[in-house]
Amino acid sequence: MENKDYKSIIRDYEKLHSQDPETYKLSFDDEIARLQGYFKDYMPDLIKASREIEVSLLWLAKARNAYVKYYQAFKSRDMEYLNDVLFETAHAMQMGGILSAGCDHGFFAFNFTPNLLAANMFDRIKYLLPEEHGISKNSDPASSCVAYMLMSLMSDSQELKDEAKRIAEKRLKVNNSLHDQSYIECMLAILNHDYESFNWSIQNLCYAGKCAKWYGITAIDKKFCIDAHGLYNLACWAYGGEMRDKILLPDSSNFCQDLAIWQKEHNFITGKQVHIFPEDLDFYNRLMKAKPVKMPLCKSEYSNKLFFEPYQYLQGIINLNNLKIQND
Repeated sequence: MENKDYKSIIRDYEKLHSQDPETYKLSFDDEIARLQGYFKDYMPDLIKASREIEVSLLWLAKARNAYVKYYQAFKSRDMEYLNDVLFETAHAMQMGGILSAGCDHGFFAFNFTPNLLAANMFDRIKYLLPEEHGISKNSDPASSCVAYMLMSLMSDSQELKDEAKRIAEKRLKVNNSLHDQSYIECMLAILNHDYESFNWSIQNLCYAGKCAKWYGITAIDKKFCIDAHGLYNLACWAYGGEMRDKILLPDSSNFCQDLAIWQKEHNFITGKQVHIFPEDLDFYNRLMKAKPVKMPLCKSEYSNKLFFEPYQYLQGIINLNNLKIQND
């Protein structure tokens, strides 16, 4: 990112704010006020604690407050703060991952895991893609492929890695979107310890990020490619950092080289919570300190397919962290 690219992100966000000030706030204090109003207007006093926790987690999962944090980070060009924002966003998304998508763990190939990787939270991948789940059979083929490769990289099993490579090579022989093709190529390069192929493929992934047109994507997403940052960090981390000094910084306007350099110089340290909620929303502070649980799979009543079970996951989060609404 050059000076003009920072300015472009700032300008685009302020344009989004002018078009939809309710969604795109200019400060975290404004986000706090919105959240306080939400609970006051929509959460009756007698609501069950589990339902309130569910709604709270959903608000975190949507990561609506991440955009204003990105805006503030790019405006200040404070890379330590941006690293903290990446942590807060990834943690919130994982804690709130209770939306049922009607599929299995393959869903997490392109959802949540890129944020965890960009935030250097490599140890969290196993909770979304535990090895015992095996290969995804109830998600689209590209997602299943990527999820299995991620699972294999977190495993000590060479057999699992070899199988993941075979699946990836087979997938690359069919038509894929530019994003999926580039993502799989990057993952395969990491599995093969092939830094030269990785350097080429991640450039394509950055380009795919600029051209993305999927539902819900904003100009900010296109100009700050979380997927590329996540895979760059993963490549630097994999195999004890074997490729760390061989990987080139992507030369793309939607890749924040300043962030990547800062993370590398600080040994890919995980960020911390920097936005503290006020006393009446202290439940969120407890959520930000909560520990994750493995995403459970359940069999459908109507078929033999497996899907991840959001409410079982929610109960696991509540029980593990002894969460409850203080005034319940």
